Amino acid sequence: TDETGLRNATWSHNVSGYYEFVNYTLSGTSAQVSNFTTLLSFGVYNFSISVRDSSGNERTNDTVITVSTAYMTNCTTLNVTGATYLLQNNVSTPVPSDGVCFNITANSVTLDCQGMFVNGSDDGYGVYAESVQGITVRNCTMWNWGNGGTEAGIYFTNVGNSTIRDVNASIDYYGIYLSSSSQNNISAITANSNTLRGLHITGSSSSTLSQINTRSNSDTGIYLISSSNSNTITNITANSNSAHGIYID
Repeated sequence: TDETGLRNATWSHNVSGYYEFVNYTLSGTSAQVSNFTTLLSFGVYNFSISVRDSSGNERTNDTVITVSTAYMTNCTTLNVTGATYLLQNNVSTPVPSDGVCFNITANSVTLDCQGMFVNGSDDGYGVYAESVQGITVRNCTMWNWGNGGTEAGIYFTNVGNSTIRDVNASIDYYGIYLSSSSQNNISAITANSNTLRGLHITGSSSSTLSQINTRSNSDTGIYLISSSNSNTITNITANSNSAHGIYID
């Protein structure tokens, strides 16, 4: 509102150096303007509205919005530090060309499948993370991943201070595979009917494994080897596995 009469307004927003402007012509002493913008990509958005009256006076208000959540519908690379990625639907897909569905390449990333399943084609990795810290993978069902080597529903190598929870990693080559990955928390896991092992942990210490149900794997339910020391294992059900329920060497 303005007692001398409004003249015009300019709405703008800026992200990563790109500006978008919308101009409005106003009349009278009271007016309202609006603009709808969907923020789909990560970034810091600066919204600005400038209003001028017929006497040449100008007033500007600014608002800054930081977007740190992405919504996914298919396999992708998770490469923004500190971001949360939310899976919006079930995914059934042949293995991507790089052999990985969700490739985590940045620190402090959260992958939340929101209860959706990610169904592979008996090849590659469902989730792959290497040389990163502070990762969370949760609320995921990873089926039919891997047919050899270290391929698994979820694979961590040189990953620390991270969490895997509320995950079903079944009917994979390995359900969950940790290599040289210490100080992690793995809980509320189902890892059944995998070609080799439900959980394979090698060279990984000082982690907590709890509330794990691992049955009917063709080799072992939980397998800890190669100086995987000082791990805490509680509340485990490991039966009907062909070789061992829990094997520690």
